Amino acid sequence: MIAVPPLGLVPALLFGACFRRLRPQLKRSGAVFVVAGALSWLGYTLYECAIWVWSQGVTAPIRVDLQAIAPILYLVSFLGLLACWKARRAR
Repeated sequence: MIAVPPLGLVPALLFGACFRRLRPQLKRSGAVFVVAGALSWLGYTLYECAIWVWSQGVTAPIRVDLQAIAPILYLVSFLGLLACWKARRAR
């Protein structure tokens, strides 16, 4: 997604759709993780778009920030997917 930053909107929209569709079946903690997944992907997409614009003027950008962002994003996504899966099973 580094080459095409707007692709980060796909997981954000999927988490949003999961929340909208499974809201009655989601427990409170599950809903928090699904919303956190959507918001974190949305925030990452906006951040990545800003970094992409910045990197156009830099010769060789080194992306050390991804070492901190990626594990948090993956963890929140995993927990959000787990909550969606549990809610879908309960349905």
